[in-house]
Amino acid sequence: MEKIKWGIIGPGNIANNFADGLNSSHSGQLVGIASKNDDRRQIFGDKYNISRHLNSLGVTLKSQGNYAQGIIYYTRSLKISEELGDKHGIANSLENIAIIYFEQKYYDKYYDYSMRSLKIREEIDDKLLILNSLLNIGRYYIEKKDYDLAMDNYSRVLKISEDVG
Repeated sequence: MEKIKWGIIGPGNIANNFADGLNSSHSGQLVGIASKNDDRRQIFGDKYNISRHLNSLGVTLKSQGNYAQGIIYYTRSLKISEELGDKHGIANSLENIAIIYFEQKYYDKYYDYSMRSLKIREEIDDKLLILNSLLNIGRYYIEKKDYDLAMDNYSRVLKISEDVG
C-alpha cells in the first residue's frame, strides 16, 4: 500500500502531535514543512527526518524508472541537508543524484556529483562511504574507457579496504 504524503504548514504544537502520529502510521508519511520561521522549520524537519524520507522516495522513484521525479526528491533532500549542515545527508543526496545520472548515461554529471559526494565523505572521514563513492567513480572511468584511472581508483579502494580491515 502506498503511503499518503503529508506536508505541514506552521510547525507548532498541533503539528508536532500530528507528525508524531505519522511516524507511527502505516498509511501516512511526512515529506515537507513550511514555516515563516526558518529556525523552527529546520528544527522540526531535523526532528522528523524529512531529508531521509525524501531520499527514500527518490530511491523508490528511481527504481521505477521515474528519474525526473527521483531527482526532484533527491534535490529537495539535498537542500534540507545543506540547511541543517548535515554532511552525511548532503553526501548521500549527491551520491543518489549521481546514480540517476549514471543510469541515464549522463556520465559527466554523474562524475561531478560523485566527486562532490566523495569530498564530503572524506571531510567526515567515513571510510565505508568513501569506499562506496570510489567504487562508483571507478564505474565512470570504465564507461569512459580510461582504464588506467579506473585501476588507480580501484587500487585506492583496495588500500582503504585493507586499512579498515
